[in-house]
Amino acid sequence: MTWYRRSAEQGDPNGQSNLDKMYLEGWGVQQNASEAAKWYLKSAEQGWAYGQTELCHMYAIGKGVPTDLVSAYMWCSLAAAAGQKQWGCKEMLLEIAPKLKPLEMAEAKQRAYAWFEQRSKDPKQKHWAVGPFTLWGIDTDEVRLTAGLGLMYVEGVGVPKDDAEAVKWYHLDAERGDAPAESYMGERYYLGKGVPKDYDQAVDLFKRSAEQDWSPGQHNLASCYHQGIGVAKNEAEALKWFRKAAQQGNGESLHDLGAAYLMGWGVPKDEAAGYTWLRIAQAAGVEDPNVYQVAANLSEKQLKDADLKVAEWFKSHDADPKFQVALAHMYYRGEGVAKDPAVASDWARRAAKSENDRAQFLLGLMHGYGTGVVKDDAEAVKWYLKAAEQSHPMALNNLGWLYATSVEPNIRNPQKALEYALKAVAATKEKSQNF
Repeated sequence: MTWYRRSAEQGDPNGQSNLDKMYLEGWGVQQNASEAAKWYLKSAEQGWAYGQTELCHMYAIGKGVPTDLVSAYMWCSLAAAAGQKQWGCKEMLLEIAPKLKPLEMAEAKQRAYAWFEQRSKDPKQKHWAVGPFTLWGIDTDEVRLTAGLGLMYVEGVGVPKDDAEAVKWYHLDAERGDAPAESYMGERYYLGKGVPKDYDQAVDLFKRSAEQDWSPGQHNLASCYHQGIGVAKNEAEALKWFRKAAQQGNGESLHDLGAAYLMGWGVPKDEAAGYTWLRIAQAAGVEDPNVYQVAANLSEKQLKDADLKVAEWFKSHDADPKFQVALAHMYYRGEGVAKDPAVASDWARRAAKSENDRAQFLLGLMHGYGTGVVKDDAEAVKWYLKAAEQSHPMALNNLGWLYATSVEPNIRNPQKALEYALKAVAATKEKSQNF
């Protein structure tokens, strides 16, 4: 307690956050919600996202401070922009929003904007997304956070969708040269959402973003060159930017490179090359059913050579969990590499560390059948459950099947089998997949 107080009084937001937790819970000191709120406010004002989240809760229920939903919404939106994923931050925003009158919502947004605008003038200001009792957190500068809040308003994540509000936040960052904000703002001009449609302005912003090596900006610029929108049509320039974005794993650019080779846009037609890029795009999350038709058109040698190139590309980008799990599948099936379920298991475990649901599902499958690993229904259930928490349809399905058929008495459970089978059907309908 003594050391936390010393740290807090010297202005350390971590010490302030820990001290307020002590007062809130009554650990080593008499419980005092007002004192806790005072220290949460001090840490929140310095950009400590956990303090901002806790302050939101206190304002929302009037604990240690008068009930104030405007202040609650303001602080929670700031914490959400910092990427504060725990403690129900975005859920709180959705709960508070319907209780605010239009003028109150406008005030909360303006106060959050003013807080960011003031702090973003100083490049030394930081924002931390952390919890209590941590040595330090993951920080980012205020400039990038405003683009994050703009994206929340575009997608309606934790806040109502509001294109005009998104533009306001994007504009603040784009003026300061932030590459993501420039790309996002360019999209607003391209679509005419929140601002009048202006292709020239969109292309200018895409160029500024692309030149800073931001792959979505590069992809957007390539698309403009390919279609001749806002700039003279130029397939060579389009391919240049598609390639730059693709090398960073941008799924849309990977797909469009494949389409370029299949259609002969700026390059000679080459079905094998088209297939290669479509397969890589598939791993990056951009599905195209044409990949299977293209594969059927290739000779056995062409397909084998193309799969070899796909595997090599994944190996050269193996820091990305998406490509780690793609490699795992190739080793599992023996495509482009020698079939080796044990190696497949190793790659899947690497990807699973990043909570990749496809990797979690594959590990469940391998343990369920004893492929490359020891058959273990309990271990299969563990991995299926992890993937099921992310609504992976086949993980839900296989969980139901395992609960229905396992010979292990502590796993077999008809009630759970039906529960997960129904969840699998619902998830499949939601994702519009054949099942």
